[in-house]
Amino acid sequence: MKRTFVKRGLMSLVAGFFLFGVLMLTAVGAQAQSGATPYTWKGSDQAVLDLEQEVASLYNQLSSLQPGSANYNNKLAHALYYRVIRREVNQGSYVSVAVNTALDIVTNNAGTFSPADGSDMFNDITVDAALRQQMKNNAINLLTL
Repeated sequence: MKRTFVKRGLMSLVAGFFLFGVLMLTAVGAQAQSGATPYTWKGSDQAVLDLEQEVASLYNQLSSLQPGSANYNNKLAHALYYRVIRREVNQGSYVSVAVNTALDIVTNNAGTFSPADGSDMFNDITVDAALRQQMKNNAINLLTL
């Protein structure tokens, strides 16, 4: 009798561990699909509209600034960053993913961005760590609810 009880107890313990493992894998899979960010991101269509408006505003501001100045380079880096985010979203990326991917592209950490006109827009821009963080924070503020 003791032997039967131990075997059945062991089987229910194994079944419990199996169930716990399945639940943990399901939770990790759901977290990976959601982007695992604490933010509520705007939808793709709204994000593209907001990015286009912000890029237009930044280019209007650039027209009154002296090329090569720190403020000019800062606004130009933001405008190009937003253009790359818009491109990534239009190609089907989630907004949260596009923010990080575009940041890597603009700061030359992952590949290059070749615009339709063939110009190399990033040659004149230096993005240091502080500007990189500022650009990401601004994009998060723009693209979250």
